[in-house]
Amino acid sequence: MNPTIVQLMLELMENRFSEPSLSAHLASFIREKAREDSRWADITRFTHYLLGGSDPHIERLAALTEVIVLALDIVDDLQDQDNTGKPWMTCPPALALNAAVALLVTALSELATLPAQADMLGRSAAGPIAAVLPAVGVGAHLSRALCGQQKDLLDRADSESAYLDMTREKSGSLIRLACFLGSATSGCADAATLQALEQFAELFGVAAQIANDLQDLRRYDLKNDLLARKRTLPILFLLQESKTQCAPLHDFYEHRLTAEQFLAYKPDVLRYIEQSGCIEYAQIVVGLLKDQAETALAAIDGDCFWKSELRKVTLGALA
Repeated sequence: MNPTIVQLMLELMENRFSEPSLSAHLASFIREKAREDSRWADITRFTHYLLGGSDPHIERLAALTEVIVLALDIVDDLQDQDNTGKPWMTCPPALALNAAVALLVTALSELATLPAQADMLGRSAAGPIAAVLPAVGVGAHLSRALCGQQKDLLDRADSESAYLDMTREKSGSLIRLACFLGSATSGCADAATLQALEQFAELFGVAAQIANDLQDLRRYDLKNDLLARKRTLPILFLLQESKTQCAPLHDFYEHRLTAEQFLAYKPDVLRYIEQSGCIEYAQIVVGLLKDQAETALAAIDGDCFWKSELRKVTLGALA
């Protein structure tokens, strides 16, 4: 992560909370996040410059994007009980959750101090009320993302269309949020450009999630989605023929096998994954989404250099 962004994140937390242990946890979590190759701040910054923005506070807005994403990452890890080596997973869960809330409160408090602009993207992204304050626009995107997360936790995606709808909400909304924070003070008021930006953000968000699902499927370790009985796009494909083609997988999802029993069939399941066509199927879907996102990005009327930079950290980063 950009050192300037890390420093801004740390400064945002300084002297905000009087409890020393909370401040210590926040600093620890931010430093852990800084070790990742996180590009959320870049998406915000590059979107801003792409649309011709020159807000002197754009670095601070980009840091707020990272703060929000860190809070959601903590909650997601607590819910899924994975990434167990992270500091928020090694401290008591209640303290980690409290820190996540503190991060969100900090971000929304900071956003509430920023004056809104009449040409804000929020009008198209989240309705007319989003032009009141940046915090309201962010809140609308977060609300949509949380609805997607709820559906994911309830394991309601039982078809390709249901999965894609859920992922548009859960993942697409977060990319839209990052772009929103970049566009909100850019001065851009062109409806077609802003609509293309929203389309690009959502398409990329879904493509990135499916690519991540594919990577996870091939791990077959304790973080594997199969062991959590999740229903991602490639897994939904696997389950279609599992009753006859891979009985252990079918029985595990029907709760007839424990995780320990299921792991005993690892070679058979891995063979089924490679031979089923689920990988190729998911790769094709990712490719189609990338093509659509490329078209949307091309339709954005903005600076060519920054369009290229935005592409590098988004579509260019997809395998």
